[in-house]
Amino acid sequence: MTEQTKKLQQAKHRMEEAGALVQFSELTQEAEIMDKAELQTQRRLLRRSNTQNAKSKLQQVYGKQYRAMTMMDAERDVADLLRDDEERLKPPAEKTPEKLRKEQPDRGHER
Repeated sequence: MTEQTKKLQQAKHRMEEAGALVQFSELTQEAEIMDKAELQTQRRLLRRSNTQNAKSKLQQVYGKQYRAMTMMDAERDVADLLRDDEERLKPPAEKTPEKLRKEQPDRGHER
């Protein structure tokens, strides 16, 4: 009986995962079209609502074992990862000749 339950749960998780992947690809396509500022606003709203959903699900699953500090640590870790991803996705700043001159040391006076 437990073997069948495990198989059913695994099948359910695979279906949920497949649905999430389809939704992710659709959202990725939409994101390519959206304005950057609007995209950031939507990301923040989604992040807030999904964080609340995750917290409530974790509280239900873990009951008395749920620890708010662990959740806060996880939120901080995720925020750091998302910041890293956002930085990585930003286009590199164009360097103007003025910026390049400021970065290079003046070698004319080194004799």
